[in-house]
Amino acid sequence: MIKPSLYCLPSVARYPVQRRIQRGAGFSTCRHCQSSPDRLVRAGTVVFSPAPAKCRQFSVRTLGGRKVKAAIRNLSIIICAVVLTACASTPKVALSPEAKQGLKRIAVVQTTEPEKYFVYPGQLPGGFVFYMFGAIGGAVIGGIEASRIESATTRFTTAVSPLQPDLSGTLLSGVEEGLRAKGYEIHRVPAPPMLPDGKAYDLSRVDGQFDAVLVTELRGGYVAEGKGVAPSVTVSASLMSKSGSDRIFATTYTYSPEGRGEVVQIEPDEKFVVASVDAIYDDVNVAVEGLRTGARKVAERMVADL
Repeated sequence: MIKPSLYCLPSVARYPVQRRIQRGAGFSTCRHCQSSPDRLVRAGTVVFSPAPAKCRQFSVRTLGGRKVKAAIRNLSIIICAVVLTACASTPKVALSPEAKQGLKRIAVVQTTEPEKYFVYPGQLPGGFVFYMFGAIGGAVIGGIEASRIESATTRFTTAVSPLQPDLSGTLLSGVEEGLRAKGYEIHRVPAPPMLPDGKAYDLSRVDGQFDAVLVTELRGGYVAEGKGVAPSVTVSASLMSKSGSDRIFATTYTYSPEGRGEVVQIEPDEKFVVASVDAIYDDVNVAVEGLRTGARKVAERMVADL
């Protein structure tokens, strides 16, 4: 790892450097020109340290081929993580036996269908060139990656929308059927108004007498990770008290090639994994079925946890 505290170059570091900065250690001087880096530019888990204009000794050779590739990989991971966790990852709360005993009637809030079905097309080939230009280059490649994701997402959404994927309906129907089979009394309710801050539903406005209210947030699409392009369906689920003040159960699930943090990961079925983004369009019906399967698998896992 190259330390921005030692070099005046477009360098990339990760959390160890961020922790030192937070502790007030600051920067030492450049080993080439003895000056201090002018500023720090942070992008997610990556830290960029631009070179002072007067330093003429830095070069991409100093960064090293492996470190350049690692920097690009880190940036790609950040972008992919944003795509995969656009549903805000819910802090995990297990359902306690005591809380479960008090549950009989559960309201299931209607989940909205995603406006777009995303596609993450994978890392941009040759992106290492931009790291010759430090933070500016990092910003450029970040902008290019965002544009590629937006373009791929628009194309995919246009292709699958006429087929009405109905991931929200698939998810909730599976959850309701499974919970009824376990003895719960389930009622689908319209989404209530949002709280004044716009961050959550005002569950006190849900009509009816219920022991708890299940709220879910859903996102679906395809991601290029590992050896192919696979479906990715991520669901954030929270079982709340009727007042909305207590979180009885909370977990984020992802039917995707990779899960992060406390997210419960479900491996996609091989039959839905294709070789490239373009191969998704060989049979769009199969692509849609891959998303629906993801919603069903998430519903099954959620029911098992409840």
